[in-house]
Amino acid sequence: MLVVVVSALALVTTGGDDEGASVATGRTTSTRSRGVDATASTSPSSIAAVETTAPPSDSASTAPPPRPPAAAPATTAPAPGPTPADCPPPAPGSDFAGFGAAEIAIDNAEGRHRSCVLTADTPEQQRRGLMAQDDLDGYDGMIFRFPDERERSFWMRDTRIPLSIAFFDARGTFVSAADMEPCGDRPDCPTYSSGGPARYALEVLRGRLPAAGATPGARLAAV
Repeated sequence: MLVVVVSALALVTTGGDDEGASVATGRTTSTRSRGVDATASTSPSSIAAVETTAPPSDSASTAPPPRPPAAAPATTAPAPGPTPADCPPPAPGSDFAGFGAAEIAIDNAEGRHRSCVLTADTPEQQRRGLMAQDDLDGYDGMIFRFPDERERSFWMRDTRIPLSIAFFDARGTFVSAADMEPCGDRPDCPTYSSGGPARYALEVLRGRLPAAGATPGARLAAV
């Protein structure tokens, strides 16, 4: 669907720098420890000195040699292997080539919900949105990331898939949601507006907002 002022299926453009909406990225750095074995050498003269001062050999009275101290356990964990991407971008040649992808997190009363969604950040991506698509190509939805916070309007012109949309403000706070009906290539398609200023809009297949955590009182925690 395209953004109404822009095009109803278009979603947010933004690097995601916002108070309250942040993306955390972790990297694992592996450290390889290197051990060096040193072999002590003993000069002939020192060996002779030891031999002359050693007590006479007596198998009955000679105590067994002391046991070497146990080796200390290794303190460096094995280096982990590479971590595969959890939310890969669309493959070249796919219907969504040129769009990005990101894992988002939404917190609500039931806990944290993570979804792998397409990202619409540029005006062109936001105008196009999910127009002329028959499925989401395995993604959980599409998030529109706008550069500013204001009232947003979407429509479903030339959109074939029934969708639900949730709006969030610049702090990630849930604003409103709506179910949207497919509409043909007509200029009179209805519009669906946010219930207040919004910076983010999340589109999913109709009825799947609760599975994404996008319910009243929710907060978009990572985008």
